[in-house]
Amino acid sequence: MRGVLERVELGCYQLTDDGKQIIASGQKITSGPIRSDRGLSRKPRDTVRQRAWNVMRMSGSFTTGDITPHAAPGNEKRAEVNLLKYFAALRRAGYLVELPVRVRGTKLTSNGFKRFRLMKDTGPIAPIYRANKGCLFDHNLGERGEIIPCQ
Repeated sequence: MRGVLERVELGCYQLTDDGKQIIASGQKITSGPIRSDRGLSRKPRDTVRQRAWNVMRMSGSFTTGDITPHAAPGNEKRAEVNLLKYFAALRRAGYLVELPVRVRGTKLTSNGFKRFRLMKDTGPIAPIYRANKGCLFDHNLGERGEIIPCQ
């Protein structure tokens, strides 16, 4: 996470140029937070998308069917449609990537369920999709948040 190592292959790592400079300067690298705790710019709200974000951060790969029961335990209407729109926005912004192999479907003629993986875990607050502007707003980036365009 500090950019001093890069993975060459599974189980094999090497120093980056930054890592070599740190070793040459004699600087110590310690465990712990990378940056100071600046506090959250806002408290996360208890929404379907926030709960989905929490589950995505803990999961390796997932489908909308894996996330929906945890994000919407039954009282939200059209939660899966809501999450499909959110996943599409996160994918366009580069936060999610669609994996090439699908999970086997439940019906005989099904193509299967799309699997996703979270590629940008920026922090505890779920990015907010602003449909009217076609962008995401991420409270976890910068001092006051950052706008991420969705192509």
